[in-house]
Amino acid sequence: MKPRIVSPAAAGALVCGGLLATALPAAADQVPGEPDRFYAYCSIDVFGFPWSCTETDAGHASHECSYMPCGVDLSLACEAIG
Repeated sequence: MKPRIVSPAAAGALVCGGLLATALPAAADQVPGEPDRFYAYCSIDVFGFPWSCTETDAGHASHECSYMPCGVDLSLACEAIG
């Protein structure tokens, strides 16, 4: 069993300005029933937060993401699948 560093409530992370967003929702598979969400594969930092997300198909995705306004820029809000 793997120890968890962060609580399950922190699974959906929104990081303003600190997330390297390479995901492109126009090229990714969309989440069925959620027109603003798309599938992405994200690396996880030591605290369990996603970063460096890349768009992907549903079969290879680790997260469901959407762009969220954060101040003057857009950031990704991602939730782990499963």
